[in-house]
Amino acid sequence: MNTINMHIVNGFTYHVDAIQEIDNRHRGQIYIFGREDTGENFSPPKIIYTPTAFKTARAAIIEAESYCYEVFQNGDLESFLAVTEQQTANGD
Repeated sequence: MNTINMHIVNGFTYHVDAIQEIDNRHRGQIYIFGREDTGENFSPPKIIYTPTAFKTARAAIIEAESYCYEVFQNGDLESFLAVTEQQTANGD
């Protein structure tokens, strides 16, 4: 059975995962589902990819978790969401 561990930091609900790329490396992903403090839901969820790929999925998940806290603590999440929104509008 697959379970998704949802986390809440600074009011944002998110999940961390990894995907396998074509070259058999794994890249971390942060799925942001919405905001608990405002009740806003993102459908489909906003996805932030980590800049680095790794040989194992576990390493990619660890990177995504630390990258997530860095983004949340620095207050850069709104700029990431704006870029994600623009990429979705452009079809990237």
